[in-house]
Amino acid sequence: MSPSDAWAAGFSITPSQDIQPHFLHWNGSAWAVVSSPHLSSTYNILQSIVAVSGNLVWAAGSRSVNGHVVTFVERWDGARWRIEPTPNLQGGGNYLDGLSVDPGGGLWAVGYFYPHDFSGFRTLILHRSLG
Repeated sequence: MSPSDAWAAGFSITPSQDIQPHFLHWNGSAWAVVSSPHLSSTYNILQSIVAVSGNLVWAAGSRSVNGHVVTFVERWDGARWRIEPTPNLQGGGNYLDGLSVDPGGGLWAVGYFYPHDFSGFRTLILHRSLG
């Protein structure tokens, strides 16, 4: 966003193999860890982050829920990170790897779907209006 306001997202792994989202914020002079909700599943990976403003930042990846890999999106509202609902295809794993914001005010997330029957990867694209 600016030399004094930047974000990084990924994940941390504990010795017990609990994989949780991990956020860092740059204030122009130092990086600081920003807490996010601790998720009950043990596989929660963020792959991409995009900042729209100081009060609107999005991060995306994938996580496990009841044994299924599903898309995973969190939103920063200027005060805290919140999990956002996202659609998923049934019968396989849903993964998000990249985010972008278009000039018209839309959020795009891209990734792939891998069916349980191993019939081949399929492109996965999600769009959300920010207006």
